Amino acid sequence: MPPKKRDLEGGGHGGPPSPVFKKRCRSFDLEIRGCRHLQELAASCVQSVHIRLEAALESAVTRITQDVTKALTSLLSRAPRTLSDQNRPPRYKLSFMNGLDNEIYTKKVICATDGEPLKICITVNDQQGTDPHHLHSAKIKVVVLDGDFDRHNQECWTSQEFKDSIVQPRDKVGAILTGVSELKLKNGEAYLHGATFIDNSKFVRSGKFRLGVMVDENLGERVLEGITEPFIVKDRRGEGCKKHEVPVDS
Repeated sequence: MPPKKRDLEGGGHGGPPSPVFKKRCRSFDLEIRGCRHLQELAASCVQSVHIRLEAALESAVTRITQDVTKALTSLLSRAPRTLSDQNRPPRYKLSFMNGLDNEIYTKKVICATDGEPLKICITVNDQQGTDPHHLHSAKIKVVVLDGDFDRHNQECWTSQEFKDSIVQPRDKVGAILTGVSELKLKNGEAYLHGATFIDNSKFVRSGKFRLGVMVDENLGERVLEGITEPFIVKDRRGEGCKKHEVPVDS
């Protein structure tokens, strides 16, 4: 016959608790403590996750804010140059100070009409410009342009328009211009020595070239490129025929 409840709890008649009852109480107490420990552990985990999540979100928001700020700063820093490039000429410009003949022959040293080297200078381009002393030692580069460039004599263009008009050499011929084409201004001036044409100008649409000169380094502001008047480049073998032409009496 199973023991009665009162027999499990005590020895009956107010006696001390039985060993079975004490064991059950201890087991129940351990279970309660275990539950409390699990609750505390769960609360600690939740708090840790919350702190980490909060830190991660704060870092992400900060990073996104920095990226957006950086992108806006970059966009705004480019905007004034773009407007300046499109709507008004730069403060300074490069210029060829002497001109070329209307006809030039390949493999002959390029020089001005008076036989002197081509002179390049940097000058003030508008009334707001001051003496460009900070540009007096800039690196510059002489390039070959299509003769149709600036055919309407607007005397103002974007950097991209200028670069798009640079003539690319033909595959079988190679370089159009040889010699020293990369120069450095000294006191705002430079001279082109020893440059020659290797190819004629027949293969371009206009049948003519221009020489152009551009700043070849980042100076913090744009300098308007310089250009010569259009000219024809002929093969040198045709020069002899020209010399032997007999003038026709009128």
